[in-house]
Amino acid sequence: MKKLRIILVLSLGMICNASFAQINDQLKIDKAEINSDKTNGFDKLNWKSGYTTREIGNPELPVYRVSYVLPIDAIVTGVNFKFKEKQKQENAYDIFPVQLPVTTDNSELVKFTVPNKTVYSTNTPYPNKLYTIESDEFFQGYHIVTLRIYPFEYIPKDKVLNYYSNLEYSIEYTLGGNVEEIRPKTQNIRRAEQCKSIVKRWYKTHTMSISLDQMHKL
Repeated sequence: MKKLRIILVLSLGMICNASFAQINDQLKIDKAEINSDKTNGFDKLNWKSGYTTREIGNPELPVYRVSYVLPIDAIVTGVNFKFKEKQKQENAYDIFPVQLPVTTDNSELVKFTVPNKTVYSTNTPYPNKLYTIESDEFFQGYHIVTLRIYPFEYIPKDKVLNYYSNLEYSIEYTLGGNVEEIRPKTQNIRRAEQCKSIVKRWYKTHTMSISLDQMHKL
């Protein structure tokens, strides 16, 4: 009876471990990668990602956007930042505010959006978060999750700019969900390779190359 109880406990432990999983990743920023230009009297930050915060009138800070392929039945439970190394820039910064989008043909004149006083007059760090989940979707049988990570932090009233030179994080998820999302039962090899190529081309946003067959980052 005692032996049976031990086996049951071990089996339950194995099931629990199989139901929870994670993807580990890391983001590093070299100080030399950060620069700024004066625009309308404000400091407009430049970093290699090409993405920024999007709240109109609030500080425009670089954002790290990255996509991952997860198992089809994965339910994301959160992102855990295991290690955070924060650095402070020496200079004072008047960070450029996010502007309204302009038309592609410049047919409409868009007025300059002044800084949001509620945000720029406080010492509350902006954006005061490390990540958001931009999307959690399915494409051609692949489960794709896109994160927006915020490695820059601005304290408006003190004009202080911080950045994380090193972020180690894990995307945590459970298995057994998304029962309505089922891969096609049959698919020829050519079609499968075309789908894989499309997913790689559309969603690969990181310099580290990981195979889609490993169901991780694109």
